[in-house]
Amino acid sequence: MFRTIPYSVVLSMFMLAVMTGLCLAAPRIEIAEPLFDAGEVLEGKDVSHEFVLKNIGSDPLIVTVKPC
Repeated sequence: MFRTIPYSVVLSMFMLAVMTGLCLAAPRIEIAEPLFDAGEVLEGKDVSHEFVLKNIGSDPLIVTVKPC
């Protein structure tokens, strides 16, 4: 005995699969050392630190840096 699956059910399942794939395809950031403690800094002295960022997602990652 064969049953036919309504077209709307097949279309809904296809759209769900496509939407799930689109949601998973996104940039994801990984930061090796997310915190930095500069300790005590005298007024007027500059402090710098390099943060290593890695995109572990499947889409391009855009990072915008704003000065303090």
